[in-house]
Amino acid sequence: MRVKLKHKNIHIPAISDDVLPHLLVRLKVYDDIVSGKMKCRICGRKLTLDTIGAIGMLNGELILVCDKLSCISKASILFSEFQTSG
Repeated sequence: MRVKLKHKNIHIPAISDDVLPHLLVRLKVYDDIVSGKMKCRICGRKLTLDTIGAIGMLNGELILVCDKLSCISKASILFSEFQTSG
């Protein structure tokens, strides 16, 4: 999937809904997601299986972001800036 942000194309990999729970188990955050303990790193909104918009690593730390377009956009910029500087 590609998203255009301020005249800049950013590549955003996607996974299917049936793979997401397995990925979250491997990342050891599935239980925290389904119990309501995980929050969006950008806005603080409670994350559920239906509201996860982005997953990434930043400085070795797992970052989860909700599905609000503004949060996904901010996270995408953050991840791309880290990749170009790191």
